[in-house]
Amino acid sequence: MIRRINLIPPSERLRTQTDFGMLGLVVLAVVVVAGIALSYVFFNGTLTDRKRELEQVQAQTAQVRSQLAALAQYETLGNQRRDAEEVIQHIYAGRTLLSQTLGDLSLVIPKEVWLQQLSLTSPPVPLFEGGTPATAPSKTAEVDQGSFTIAGTTYTFDDVATLLVRLEQMPSLKSIQLQTAGAEGSSGGSGQSAKSLKTFTVQSVVVNTQAADTPLPISQVQVAP
Repeated sequence: MIRRINLIPPSERLRTQTDFGMLGLVVLAVVVVAGIALSYVFFNGTLTDRKRELEQVQAQTAQVRSQLAALAQYETLGNQRRDAEEVIQHIYAGRTLLSQTLGDLSLVIPKEVWLQQLSLTSPPVPLFEGGTPATAPSKTAEVDQGSFTIAGTTYTFDDVATLLVRLEQMPSLKSIQLQTAGAEGSSGGSGQSAKSLKTFTVQSVVVNTQAADTPLPISQVQVAP
């Protein structure tokens, strides 16, 4: 085998040296390219996941919208029920409880007083205005008030005065006035046992004492578990 001989003098030979600067630049470029590639892969996967989530949300939104469209008729029925309940609430709160007025009268009338005539009318329920809460009948306007008139007989005018004072305690009666009072005649008998009867007439106005927010009976019903 022939041996090769380098005829270039040793002083003229070029020594092979490593260029660390160029090597570092190449390594840095490789790292940057690898980082860009990894970032692209990562964000591309994130974007794909977000697109998938967006599609799911859009599908759920479309489903909910279809359900809302199907339930629109029930919303209309609910609005109609609420409007009807407002009207009923207005009528219920605007009523005047004449039975309560008569019950209070039976508690305050003195035992020495006999009623010969009684007239009782309730005030009308005020007109309902849509969109406004129910209001109680006006207690100042005569057109919104009922009337209460009694005519009776007793023994003394003190009993009449007692009756007037007691009628003032009834919350459903306002502007109580004594219209007439006078002596009718003898109750019979002779001597000191005979008593002269006194007749009287009392007139008043009747007002509604219920609060405007009086709950309907259905709201007070409790269902047993």
